Amino acid sequence: MLPQEVMIERVRELCDQDECVVSALMYGSFALGEGDRFSDIEFYLFFDDGASEGLQEEAWVGQIAPLALYYVNEFGNSTAIFENLVRGEFHFEAASNVGLVDAW
Repeated sequence: MLPQEVMIERVRELCDQDECVVSALMYGSFALGEGDRFSDIEFYLFFDDGASEGLQEEAWVGQIAPLALYYVNEFGNSTAIFENLVRGEFHFEAASNVGLVDAW
């Protein structure tokens, strides 16, 4: 099993455990069944509207695996480089913004 697959399962567990998570959407190569050992992991995470404000995004992502680096990229997306060198991109959104998926 690839490290990314273990991490994807961990995201699933965290979403199940976090009562503030309304829905989650994985996208990218793993969602298409094309992920390999060089692929990153990518998620949209939708939280209760009240919970999305003040959410400590870095701490949330840090529960997936130990972080080597965490930053907000030029597009405003939370980006993590984990100690195992897997890159992750995370979009933290209020549940009321779930309609943005329809625009895809």
